[in-house]
Amino acid sequence: MKLNKPQEYKRDKKLALAEKISLAKEIGISASQLKATFDDHNDIASNKKKDPFGKKFFHNFPITINDQFHVALMSPVLHYTMDRIDINVESEVRDMQEQVISGLFEEFQA
Repeated sequence: MKLNKPQEYKRDKKLALAEKISLAKEIGISASQLKATFDDHNDIASNKKKDPFGKKFFHNFPITINDQFHVALMSPVLHYTMDRIDINVESEVRDMQEQVISGLFEEFQA
């Protein structure tokens, strides 16, 4: 398997430096939506609000809409497990008879 290097992403125009609100345009949302997302993240990171996903440790904040962002445009990828757990393309765990175990998902990268 060939791993891409950052220089290759930049050469292929998949990696860019997004300045200010151009990031919002690139990801298809308004600048006000992006600012609200950053404000919410900053409130969670500074313990003003509880993270809905249970994240406890935050680095490199506060984030503002005037920051610069290194943005990589990539296709979604599902990594399959490398050990004895069997999953399908939806990441659902399957039993020994290859039947899906309801509500059990696996994501593993070796």
